[in-house]
Amino acid sequence: MTGRLVLGEPATGGESGGAWHGTFDGHPVVVKRGEAEARPRLESISSLMDRLRDRGVPTPSYTLLDDDGDELVYVQTVLPGALPRRPMTAQYVEDVVTMSELLADVTDVPRIRSYDWPTLLQHSLAIGEDGWCRHEPMRAYSDRTRAIVEHAEAHGAAMEVASVPTTDAVHLDLHPANTLVHGGRLSGIIDWDGVLPGDRWFDLVYFAHHVELWRGDDTLTSWLWPMIEAAVPPQRLGTYAAHIALRTVEWQVSRHTAADVERTLTLAEHLVARYP
Repeated sequence: MTGRLVLGEPATGGESGGAWHGTFDGHPVVVKRGEAEARPRLESISSLMDRLRDRGVPTPSYTLLDDDGDELVYVQTVLPGALPRRPMTAQYVEDVVTMSELLADVTDVPRIRSYDWPTLLQHSLAIGEDGWCRHEPMRAYSDRTRAIVEHAEAHGAAMEVASVPTTDAVHLDLHPANTLVHGGRLSGIIDWDGVLPGDRWFDLVYFAHHVELWRGDDTLTSWLWPMIEAAVPPQRLGTYAAHIALRTVEWQVSRHTAADVERTLTLAEHLVARYP
């Protein structure tokens, strides 16, 4: 699609970079770039966002612009609201849980390369990924981080891929910085570039853990864990916990300070001890 795109300042709030504010035909948008070969997947995501909005999920629309050589530019509509403040509200957490129900039984969710969620989960645990869930930085950092990666590898070796559902839409990175709030209520969920078919309950495990990281306590999530435990078999929940521990700690080890690593590592150790 063609139109008048005006690029503005880099978007703030995320850690992966690669997003800018701008306007497209006079309307505010978030602008991203990707490889031209990603067009089929992004076209599928665009269609999925439309279907999820029809269900009531507050998603942005995706508009793909013309390829520029090996690069693809695409824009997303700006949703109402702002990033949640760290105290957050109980209603916001409840809204995210309610929204998650709308991600159940979704068809034609695009894969990442050839991966659905169970396949990606096992690969991340057993081998690691390119730029995230990397094993070697964890193995080298300390005895405690080495224990996390060895725990993850054990889960990867024992995991039965066929035991994990692939019937839902999984956001894959559902944490507070990828949500928007207006008046204390959830008003938007952004950054769907990692969406893939899988088990929607993983998103809630990931979200609950990150709410506790943001707040430093479980005041808003203590009721959510029993709900998760009732829905997710213990072995699968332990595997999700191993992935989250590996993923969150490695991100800090590779990009942040020793204090950030310590805070994240302590909560990760608590998570894997709770769901071994």
